[in-house]
Amino acid sequence: MNRTKKGGRVKGVPNVITSELRQGLANLLESNFERMQEDLNKVSPNTRLRILVEFYKLILPKINDVEDNNNNFHPITLHINKD
Repeated sequence: MNRTKKGGRVKGVPNVITSELRQGLANLLESNFERMQEDLNKVSPNTRLRILVEFYKLILPKINDVEDNNNNFHPITLHINKD
């Protein structure tokens, strides 16, 4: 579905609020790193991993799913020799 964009953020320009939020969370984690490490050492490895994954989700940029719109779909045909 192609439509004309009317206003809003220009494609490719980062969302300032999201960037500031991620940076703020990164700063918070960094300034409390030693305390957090002590707390993480007290929990089970499984719980520790789940906590770290949640932190990564908050700090790292999301990877968007690739959308297949079938416009560039070209099937591959394999020819197998039966020698």
